[in-house]
Amino acid sequence: MKHLILFIPLIVLLSCCKTQTLSNTSNERIIHGDTYDITSGEGLNGTFVYNITQGFMTVADSIGRFKLKVSDGDSIRFKFVGMKDSVILISKKTSSYLQVGLDTANTTLISNEIVPTFYYFNEEWIPGANINMICEDSISNVEFKIDKYGNKAIFVSLPPNLLDTLKTQVNEVYKGIWVHYDPSCEFPGGDGKLKEWLKKNIRIPEGFQGKERVVVGFTVLPDGTITEGHIIKPKEDDRLNKEALRLVQALPRFYVEYYTPVKEPIHRALPIVFEKDVCVNGSSATHNVNGWYPVSDFPENEIEGKAFVTTKDFAEVSLDTVSVPDMAMIEGRLKADMIQKWADATEARIGKRIGLIFKDSVIMAPTVNCRIESGSFTINSPDKALILKIYNSLKEK
Repeated sequence: MKHLILFIPLIVLLSCCKTQTLSNTSNERIIHGDTYDITSGEGLNGTFVYNITQGFMTVADSIGRFKLKVSDGDSIRFKFVGMKDSVILISKKTSSYLQVGLDTANTTLISNEIVPTFYYFNEEWIPGANINMICEDSISNVEFKIDKYGNKAIFVSLPPNLLDTLKTQVNEVYKGIWVHYDPSCEFPGGDGKLKEWLKKNIRIPEGFQGKERVVVGFTVLPDGTITEGHIIKPKEDDRLNKEALRLVQALPRFYVEYYTPVKEPIHRALPIVFEKDVCVNGSSATHNVNGWYPVSDFPENEIEGKAFVTTKDFAEVSLDTVSVPDMAMIEGRLKADMIQKWADATEARIGKRIGLIFKDSVIMAPTVNCRIESGSFTINSPDKALILKIYNSLKEK
């Protein structure tokens, strides 16, 4: 039955073109949309929007907006840490503007399991290439089987001279588009659950005073198993090193997802912060000036450098408590002499995250999708009281 599910759309795709060597992808288009939390109505910044069929993805901006290139028949997956995934099948009737709500109970699937299907052309996997680009007359054989890495895959046989032509077309189609191929790896339930787990399971050594941070490296195997724990940044108090290592070795299996056929182990690092009666996984800095900083994907919210701009560089801010129910949002603009610096900084972080730091806490950390030349920014959080507090602090200055 699973072979039948794959075979039917393949016939449709193969019959789309009989006169050209490669498909003209006439049904390609750009869709726009919003992703949001069904419970709170909050836009989900950082939602991964993944085109399962064609094998590439993008990331929603700070208020959950996204745009993605699609073709009829593509399956689009929406993924946000701590929420159930949603998958939408694109057809001619699909609107060019989508509103996708996610919550912990939402699970809209197009089949019993959601796994990327990898296409091999003459036994070679070509990133971004898919069956939509190939016409019936140029295909000599199609076979469904498991590849050497254990993935469900479609093997397509072409005349050797067409392989380079296909690669050239792929380069043209995805020219200027950021394509994400790095595997994703997360604690079950996301970073918030990881923080809770660390706080619950840490054992503060007897007599310990102050605050110390130990960084532990480890390897995540394709099945999510944690192994090869080792100390990267030890402390003189070896009790802290041993406890940090014990914590990492006790971690439950992580959720792992790959976007390429090769499933290699993933190497990660985790800061373990010791503080009497408190353990948080966060920034190593004790006091940071309030502002926008570069932050890492993993370890979560790890500050990677100095602030791009600080709150002293804000020219104006306004408070919006109407647009989204039960939520407050700050909209701001930078001083004229800081707009160029902001534009250059955001361009350098395309595909990476930036964080708004306020009183040494990361309030939000969206992934940058493009250069921001307007000097504008948005600050939001499901904690309405916190946003009001930040707004009042900014207005006082």
